[in-house]
Amino acid sequence: MNLKRIVFPFFSSRLNRDEEMFPPLPGSLLTLFLTYLKEKTGKPILLITADESAVRTVKRDMPQINVLPEIAVLPSSFLSPHLKIKRQWFHALKTLTSSSTSTITVAHPTALLPWFPDSKTILSLFISVTSKSELSVMSTAEKLARLGYDSTDVVRVRGQFSRRGDILDIFPINLDAPVRIETDFDTIASIRSFDPISQRSMTELETVEIYPVRLFHDTPENREHLADQFSREFSSPDLELSLEEKRRLIQHGELEGFDHYFHLIWKENNLETLFKNHFLLIHNPSGIHSTAEAFLMKIANDYEQATPQGYIGLDPVSHFLSLDELHSFFNSHDHTLVAASGTPGPFRPLTIGGKALAVAETISATLRKMPVILGVRSKGEGERIENFLFENGIAYSRKPVERKAVLLEETQCRTGFEIEGHFSFLTTADLFPGKRGERRSPAHTPFFSDFSDIKPGDHVVHMDYGIARYEGLRTMSVDEASEECLELVFHGESRVMLPVSRLHLLQKYQGSGGTVQLSSLRSSSWQKTRKRIQKEVSQYAEELLTLYARRKLAKGIAFPPDSIWQREFEEIFPFDETEDQVQAIEEIKKDMESPAPMDRLLCGDVGFGKTEVAMRAVFKAVDNGRQVMVLAPTTVLAFQHYQTFQERFRRFPMEIRMLSRFVSEAQQKKTLKETGAGKVDILIGTHRLLSKDVIVPKLGLLIVDEEQKFGVLHKERMKMLKQNIEVLSLSATPIPRTLNMSVMGLKDISIIESPPRDRLAINTYHIVFDPLTISEAIQFELKRGGQVYFVNNHVRTIET
Repeated sequence: MNLKRIVFPFFSSRLNRDEEMFPPLPGSLLTLFLTYLKEKTGKPILLITADESAVRTVKRDMPQINVLPEIAVLPSSFLSPHLKIKRQWFHALKTLTSSSTSTITVAHPTALLPWFPDSKTILSLFISVTSKSELSVMSTAEKLARLGYDSTDVVRVRGQFSRRGDILDIFPINLDAPVRIETDFDTIASIRSFDPISQRSMTELETVEIYPVRLFHDTPENREHLADQFSREFSSPDLELSLEEKRRLIQHGELEGFDHYFHLIWKENNLETLFKNHFLLIHNPSGIHSTAEAFLMKIANDYEQATPQGYIGLDPVSHFLSLDELHSFFNSHDHTLVAASGTPGPFRPLTIGGKALAVAETISATLRKMPVILGVRSKGEGERIENFLFENGIAYSRKPVERKAVLLEETQCRTGFEIEGHFSFLTTADLFPGKRGERRSPAHTPFFSDFSDIKPGDHVVHMDYGIARYEGLRTMSVDEASEECLELVFHGESRVMLPVSRLHLLQKYQGSGGTVQLSSLRSSSWQKTRKRIQKEVSQYAEELLTLYARRKLAKGIAFPPDSIWQREFEEIFPFDETEDQVQAIEEIKKDMESPAPMDRLLCGDVGFGKTEVAMRAVFKAVDNGRQVMVLAPTTVLAFQHYQTFQERFRRFPMEIRMLSRFVSEAQQKKTLKETGAGKVDILIGTHRLLSKDVIVPKLGLLIVDEEQKFGVLHKERMKMLKQNIEVLSLSATPIPRTLNMSVMGLKDISIIESPPRDRLAINTYHIVFDPLTISEAIQFELKRGGQVYFVNNHVRTIET
């Protein structure tokens, strides 16, 4: 690897100077330095840093590194960390118990302050399952329960398991899909991943590693031990009521939120033991000191406020490392100190991204001063960069050459840097921000299946037999073969066993309440009802088909392929698109470039990036001389869209206006006049846009956000607009009629179901009103730059 061969000598020369502090390591230079230390010392490496950008860079370059994340939940809150955070902790802890010398662990300074369990305790909490090996379903189910997994009838989410005879379904917190383990006389016959929605098996697996939900083996002995430790540790009279409640929860095995207290049954802190062979890279020592100091002060304040009010908390003096102990830990290991970013040094960060022409000019100017290495991640990406360099008249080579040419290097390093006076390292991520690689999301799950909502006792509808009551899953054996079946009970206690493979015949009953009449297997009434409904539906479908056939036959706009401006607009997007976003963008552009008018539904959860996808379509329309209307159901949402569009389009000469009650009458008249004259490119507003006085002569695209929230009259007006223009509807919760039209093919659909990188799912907690917990939650959210909505149920007490 040319990059290592060039960079490593710089590291060696700096270390040989025996300086107190190593210079700052911007971009992927930090990743390369970690690799250098691992090869030079032959030891596992522990990087300690409070710099989030440094952690992101290293994780992007080396996705498989271990991470000990920041502690964000305070002990007195008795709230458990998010499962994703736990997964990172458990993965790192398990790796630390191995004797491997090739591991790199990144730790936030607060992660080193609590107690660590010993290797024996850690390893006892993991379950490893291998095909054809021996396994007792009953014993494994009992152990899963002791590790914090919830027993349920149907496994749907992480942290659940279900046992049915010789079959064990588990959704490990460390996997993207649940697994189904089938045994034959205590020998594993098969291990398969399966879809949590349809419950159908997917991929055959050889081995499965199951992480625990908590660092506690929930045995009667450990419960008693933990309860006794609580009595000893929290014996203050002020804590009597809290202690009684916590002891009761422990004795009943209700351990949610006790994560900060499991160390009470450990004999000692095993931090030194787990990291005894590591070489430490201490990144920005002053930042680490201030971060750890602030955390310990926060814990101390939490403890001092909680105890007098009768709440249990942890005294940092006896339950966390002090600053002196943390520094002693650093000094007891071979280590290197690295200066904070911004400190003068020979290594410099690079910021080069922007418009294609500016990027090409910057590369050429840099090449005239020093050698340039351009990092690509694959052969295909290298070919695309070669085309870019060739089009801009920049010499390049795959091998080192004497002449001034960009050296293309295949590497996983994704952030550039410069070694002053020697060379510059660039990556495609630096040149074109927003095009960084994204983890592949799991394949689409059956979006329209509602089997995950069915539980025993629910009413269901069988396509052929009618309404029944679902009794649960059963394993049936026929001709020495076993298959899982859904047990359905009809009128008169008649029963049908429906194989899971025929699940498509079933859907959940969606009645309006009241007594549900089960269908009879001995009567033809269900067939008569089906025929009557089919006739009515056929008439309605004929009307719809006629309407949409006219749209399909209508001649659309057929926009040309992307222009240079379009590519520049997309390149300056500051975040990473998910695969689903990229797929949706491609589908929408393909529709817009076809002769038929687009009518597409874009589905995705809140915050999954639907607006950015829509803005790509808006830019394409405006870039080709068309006007766009963006329709929102509320004034507030219209204003939010207006602000978002203003910010996103600010570098381009496009006129954006808004029509709503937030806009004065005079300004509205001016906007209407200029829109009619074709001077307004993008018009954003509420149902006001559907008024007859709104004339958009060059209308080419209609964006409808949350279409289901518009009334019948508004939708009739929309139909008048939809004769031959492109229509894109956005929704997080589309109504069944709209979804059904998409399924039938009357309306195309794109689905964004993968969240943005590193986004955590929402955790919901139901707790007794506690001012301390609420205060800490608000402070934490504000610290991370988030927003807080506090909903109060009484107007008279809203300001108290």
